[in-house]
Amino acid sequence: MQKIILFLMFFVWLSGAPASAAVLVPEDEIEKILSSNYQGLENFSVVLNFEDKDLSLRIWKQGPYWRQEWVALGNGNNEVAGVAVGEKKTVLSSKGIDSVYPPLLSLLFRDFFWWKNQGVDSTLQSYHFFHGRPALSVGVTAFDDYSPSLWLDNEDDVIIRMILSDNDIFLDLSWFEYKNIGNYKLPHRLIITSGQLEFSCTIEWRDINSPYDPSLFSPQALDESFSGISLEPQEVVQSFYQAQKVLF
Repeated sequence: MQKIILFLMFFVWLSGAPASAAVLVPEDEIEKILSSNYQGLENFSVVLNFEDKDLSLRIWKQGPYWRQEWVALGNGNNEVAGVAVGEKKTVLSSKGIDSVYPPLLSLLFRDFFWWKNQGVDSTLQSYHFFHGRPALSVGVTAFDDYSPSLWLDNEDDVIIRMILSDNDIFLDLSWFEYKNIGNYKLPHRLIITSGQLEFSCTIEWRDINSPYDPSLFSPQALDESFSGISLEPQEVVQSFYQAQKVLF
């Protein structure tokens, strides 16, 4: 795919022609890129550190199960501000959070069939530079089009941008600073934009494919651990999930 895209992008630059794709990249080629990057990555533990927020989000995933733990940072003390566990799309239990959705990082592992169900049209393709990176944009023909789309780095064959939208609501996810961890190329920075909301965070991968204690994802264990405790999440936590409503 790289040679095709580089040639077409050079043609676009040389001629000043529109960036629409003259030759469409087949869906099976797109699926191959998506699946090859994360095949076999079932379990992981990460920390999202939000810039200028004094807040971090710790995420554990094991198969279909997940746990999200918000931690308020300050004065040398780290206090849990909200916690939730779930299975796939279902929230099994939460404390201190009114609305919570599954981890955003799960979007990195979706197949192209899922993206088509979100409205990404594979017959619309174009070539652009995104933050200096040559990219194939699947689902749009214009750079400023916020229709559902998937942007793939041409040189590294990784996702660098996702746009999901529903009517006038959109979610724009930009993934940066990919580095190799084991056999996987994983992003280490994420910028989230939805309307007036914007979050910038670093991604710290603690470990991958390690087994975790099942109690970590147990709603019963969560209820017992936080019984009688009133958690007070910061406003940014609710805003973070508000930006994701377009997904559900």
